[in-house]
Amino acid sequence: MLLMQNNLEHMIRAANMTKREVAALKGITPENLSRQVNGHTNITLRDAEEYAKILDCLPEEIMFATKPIKLLADWQLDDKQQPYLDYESANDKVVYINQYYAKDTACIRSQLGPEKPWQFEMWDGQLEVIDYGPANRGEVSKECIQHPCYALTEDGKLMWGLLYPQPGNVYTIYGNSAVGFSNAENIKIKWACPVISIIRRPDLLGVRYVDQSKVAS
Repeated sequence: MLLMQNNLEHMIRAANMTKREVAALKGITPENLSRQVNGHTNITLRDAEEYAKILDCLPEEIMFATKPIKLLADWQLDDKQQPYLDYESANDKVVYINQYYAKDTACIRSQLGPEKPWQFEMWDGQLEVIDYGPANRGEVSKECIQHPCYALTEDGKLMWGLLYPQPGNVYTIYGNSAVGFSNAENIKIKWACPVISIIRRPDLLGVRYVDQSKVAS
């Protein structure tokens, strides 16, 4: 029999329940639940439906293993209501998305707050997914040239925009002509990662933001 990995342990943690509590509600022993959590016993569709009722989630969230994605940064607004990238605020979070990505990915979230100006309404809450492989390798992806990307400068500033190479191994990055967006020339960068997709309504896809401390090891 082919044994499949599942997402049961993560969903138990996300529900702030213990395995013993879930086993009791399911009517099985903690040992049997542990065998399913560890993939030693497959979860049937009926099992997934029963666990979903207990954990208040979807059966597919139980059955299919979802890897956590690094939350790299947050778009926020400063005291002048202008956007900036907070590269430190998201370091303790990971993201679970009910979609499959073949590449090593990371996410940038938009958290603009209730007092945001009207022109930022459509961006608030959205999630951008980037190919994070170039960052892990310390490379500038060729897929970033003249395309939307995120780039880390040598002095540690995270920037967003279209990337253009210049002579001397430096770059121009053009984000937006509006106030608050970064446009710069002659910058040296450590890495640049292309944007793969933008999720406008993560809440409708069941996206979850989880403290790294609650991620199953």
